[in-house]
Amino acid sequence: MVQKLAIIFIASVVWLNYLSASDSLYYDHVLDADGSDYIADLDLNPVTIRNRAACAAASSSPADSAFTIVNAELVGQTAYRIYQNTDKKISEDYYKVYAVKEFRLRLARLSNQIHSLLLTGKLPLIPSSNEKLSRFPKLKSVFEACPDLNCLEVDNYIAHVGSYFVNNVAESLGQIDSELENERLIFSLNENNNRCFYLKKFSPLQANLFASSPSVDLLNAIGEAYEKQQSLVTECIDPSPNLSNAYYAFQNDFKITDTKKFEEYGFEYWSSFKLYLQAWWRLDYVIPIITEKDQSVKLDWFRDLDLASILMITPNSCKSIEKPQCDNTFLAINSLRKLSAFDQRFFYRIPGQSESRHQSDHSEAFPNGPQYELVSDKKPSVNTDINNIRSYGGDSRDWIKNFYVNLSKRKAILNSRLWEAVNIYNLFL
Repeated sequence: MVQKLAIIFIASVVWLNYLSASDSLYYDHVLDADGSDYIADLDLNPVTIRNRAACAAASSSPADSAFTIVNAELVGQTAYRIYQNTDKKISEDYYKVYAVKEFRLRLARLSNQIHSLLLTGKLPLIPSSNEKLSRFPKLKSVFEACPDLNCLEVDNYIAHVGSYFVNNVAESLGQIDSELENERLIFSLNENNNRCFYLKKFSPLQANLFASSPSVDLLNAIGEAYEKQQSLVTECIDPSPNLSNAYYAFQNDFKITDTKKFEEYGFEYWSSFKLYLQAWWRLDYVIPIITEKDQSVKLDWFRDLDLASILMITPNSCKSIEKPQCDNTFLAINSLRKLSAFDQRFFYRIPGQSESRHQSDHSEAFPNGPQYELVSDKKPSVNTDINNIRSYGGDSRDWIKNFYVNLSKRKAILNSRLWEAVNIYNLFL
């Protein structure tokens, strides 16, 4: 047992040393300068317009462009609570502002590094399907011991994968499945295989989300947006103080060389990326330091943040992050698309009250049920602006904030009704 723990510790240390020495992950704090003269080097993927039929067909393919939608309010709240228990060497405002900004930059750096390693085959894909897991007994036992994939066993396994495949630490091979060697797939030979952009505003550069057919006006709008793209998007690591660090979205565009291979393994790629991201974030022991004048404070609580509650990864197209399957999980996730929609059909006024409230199957005693959805929305389409991104005047920050507010309300409603149902059930037992 002691020997096993020693091997895990050595693998983690070696892997973390690699992370701390990597220029592509960590950076000089010169990025915290004003940034007013920062010029982003932009190279977005082409905008692809699809009609309804083509969009439906594309949904069975893995996305080569995706959004990471971030609600960093939890980071700010955590920074505030922790600051109250410090010796307050630096000002509170500086501490909170720096913390959320540092979070954004570090998230962008780590995400970009993982994408680069996966796309070039330097890291293996992590099998997730039951039929493939049978060939990886160690990984299968880890997944069985940790169904939600959010535990130390998964982190240790991923740490050994990184130390062996990236750092060539032979001792780590005994802690993982050697068959992972066959899961190293090269999807791109392009040096800039992954480009990460910070969305300042939604614009015709995301026309694939709200247009199902090209027109002269749309093409002109896309052309005008490309001419002024510096005001619409910038690089994820842009340190400008004018960017929102509370609610924002990254757009990752891949330059895929082997499109046929990505078509076959793309969904496994995305599930692997999520595993690496959550594990490596928790394994990050290079602690950022806030410095104000001659005083400094460590942000050693960063690695304890739960990324799953802070960010959401969604496709920037008709394509998908997870393979579409008609099961309960997919239907539940798919319903989230409508959380930001403002639809008068679902609003009514309660007698005696001046304000309307949102009516839905989750908040009514007698829901309309799935049959209502089938009748009222017979031909749903993801590229007709069902999320109302244009209703916010292109302001991505306001849209993301509204989305997370609606999501939080919906969770509260579901939780309330669940406990109500449990109490009624227990009452009649």
